[in-house]
Amino acid sequence: MSNFLQYFNIEKMGRFPNGADALLTTRMGVYSKLAAVQQAQGGTVFVISGFGKPKTYVLWEAFTIEDIVKQDDQFVVSGVGRVLLPPAVLSGKDFEKFKSACANFVGFRKIDDQKYTETLQQLADANAKARLSPACEQFCDELVKAFPKMGDAYYYRAHTRQHLGNAAGAKTDYEQAIKLGTNFPDEARAGIAGPPPVSQSGDDQKQTSGKSTGGIAAQVVAKGVFAAKAPAGVSEVAWRGVLQRRGAEDFRQKVLTAYDNKCAVSSADAEAVIEVALIDPEGPNELKNAIPLRADLRTLFDLNLLRVHPKTRKIFLADSVQNGSYARLWARTLRAPASKDAAPDFTTLQKRWNSAK
Repeated sequence: MSNFLQYFNIEKMGRFPNGADALLTTRMGVYSKLAAVQQAQGGTVFVISGFGKPKTYVLWEAFTIEDIVKQDDQFVVSGVGRVLLPPAVLSGKDFEKFKSACANFVGFRKIDDQKYTETLQQLADANAKARLSPACEQFCDELVKAFPKMGDAYYYRAHTRQHLGNAAGAKTDYEQAIKLGTNFPDEARAGIAGPPPVSQSGDDQKQTSGKSTGGIAAQVVAKGVFAAKAPAGVSEVAWRGVLQRRGAEDFRQKVLTAYDNKCAVSSADAEAVIEVALIDPEGPNELKNAIPLRADLRTLFDLNLLRVHPKTRKIFLADSVQNGSYARLWARTLRAPASKDAAPDFTTLQKRWNSAK
């Protein structure tokens, strides 16, 4: 079977290669525009990441291609594999030669013709039975050092610390992850509450996210909370505030896609000002519990000054705003998503409607 290489640019994506299971992820995926990947089932994908200054390159994970799904103009390939515990540092003349031969890791590519592929395979094989260890926590220390303002770095270390029995250290990191903004706020909050750690022995390492290629596709294609740099002239503090309010970017993009990248009330299509409002603020990040709203309308919705009737889906406004510039929104029908499966849940809308009376 063939071997492939994917470079994961952490700075560009604004997150790490895996999801909420962090270093314990057992199902993973990448994407490619190469049509030839359709014949790659059964092949092995090696994922390399680089971080820090000077940049440290590591073999992050390796997995076997089981599923290949066409998504828009690209293919999402996914399968069962393992994150190296910890990811193995790649260096030396042979590695530099390999990196140069791979055009400095630009794009998804086949690497059967590269001698260094044997080294990657040996590293992955040697790590096949590895378990979380203090070395994994030390690796996460390096992630925090390289990305001190990225909540996911603290989440990864918290997740590792929790499974190593360091409950106090994990709690501190989970709190910092939430403070900075993480793609896994629900998991971080659960971690603060102190759920029992998952067993790390042999076959007890289970995948918790299922074999949903759609989920993998969303994970590998989406950018994270801190994916973009602050626009020119915008202070870091202001930019972080915007990103914090937006929340997890992967979920935001999922909601935007469901509603054709438009506000569900005003139909505004400037993506930069569209945020996600949760119908039930304490509920899960799910399409049925979410509405994309222009930033100002999201504020009105959060304050119950703008409400949605559960049956008619008509917009109602509080007395304090219905006679002003927002009056034209009165009785406007909430925009429906492309799929009925993504439509707001009636029971949740009714609960929200009744709570505002």
